[in-house]
Amino acid sequence: MTEIRLLTVADFEKSLALSSYAFQYIPAEDMLDGMKEAFNQQDVWGIFDGEKLHSKLHLLHFHIKIAGADFKMGGIAGVATYPEYRRNKEAKSLIVHALKEMKKNGETISYLHPFSVDFYRRMGWEIVSGYKEIKIRSNDMHFMESVQGEISRHRIGDHLEQTNAVYDQFRFKRSGMLERTDYWWKKTYGGQEDSFATYKDPSGKATGYLTYEIENKRLTVNEFVALNQEARKGLWNFICQHDSMIDMVKIRLDEQEPLPFLMKQPKSEQTTTPYFMGRVVDVQAFLLQYPFQGDASGLTFKVQDELAPWNNGIFKILQNGSVEKLEDSFVSEEIISVGIQHFSSMMVGYIHPRTLHEIELLHANPEAVDQLEKRLPAGGTAFFDFF
Repeated sequence: MTEIRLLTVADFEKSLALSSYAFQYIPAEDMLDGMKEAFNQQDVWGIFDGEKLHSKLHLLHFHIKIAGADFKMGGIAGVATYPEYRRNKEAKSLIVHALKEMKKNGETISYLHPFSVDFYRRMGWEIVSGYKEIKIRSNDMHFMESVQGEISRHRIGDHLEQTNAVYDQFRFKRSGMLERTDYWWKKTYGGQEDSFATYKDPSGKATGYLTYEIENKRLTVNEFVALNQEARKGLWNFICQHDSMIDMVKIRLDEQEPLPFLMKQPKSEQTTTPYFMGRVVDVQAFLLQYPFQGDASGLTFKVQDELAPWNNGIFKILQNGSVEKLEDSFVSEEIISVGIQHFSSMMVGYIHPRTLHEIELLHANPEAVDQLEKRLPAGGTAFFDFF
């Protein structure tokens, strides 16, 4: 008889063995302490038959911002099943269990990095962020107008408070970004050879940064964050200063970043890639927190959710800002009917209501769609992290 239970420190080796088998890696000895520390900060749920672990799922606890408002987010990672137990819906059982746990924790939204977009779409997740990547040959790198500020190079342990302050300001420009603790910064960059470069304006205030590494005559920028055009010029010119050292620069950017448009040779190789997926865990609680633009009273959503039955129903925003769940028999021309996955992507800001309506993934009369479009924040989404 199988059961779902929370793994303890005593189960670490079993969890590690399953991860190693499923994801085909053997961790180096010097990585184990860090992996144990991460394990202790997560809720790892497993399906057991007695003491034998069949499947597992890691639940991480974060915060994100959507249009400046703070949301508790449950991150799902490390979903794995031994092959002899696959196709028995064990992964689905763990995901349903995780949704219940997140609801209990007040985590109204969940993120994950999919091994298969199609699989997680069937579980109610949808794309909420992507990134674009540009590759520029050194002979196509041209300086922009010079700026009066200065660049300082440093490692993760230096000027972390300053770097995080720039990152936090940028989170108000893009929805869906992670709140980074000192632990998370160091976990992400502390063991790597990445360098940081920070741009400070003439007053000494940091207004941009990038993380980068140089190897085999290639400069790779993993994060490019500019709060204004001055910082954008300063960071780009810093990259161009490496032209004699490298053959190519590769830069990962959020999808709204206009840097490629400003280049003298914008026809460089560019790719756009869907990245993380998101899912609203608790529609009613999520709508109560949501930073609608202006008066959202009257907006009425009919949501379909196969895995989280508490989300099935009709939800109306009232004049006092509260959210009422109406009877299923409620009828109105103002109802906006949408599945949980497309509701989630739309509310984070990745896709517009009009687009969903045009491709027949959201059903409503045109007036209701226009009203919703006006009430959702603009600015797009971004997500730089991985778990």
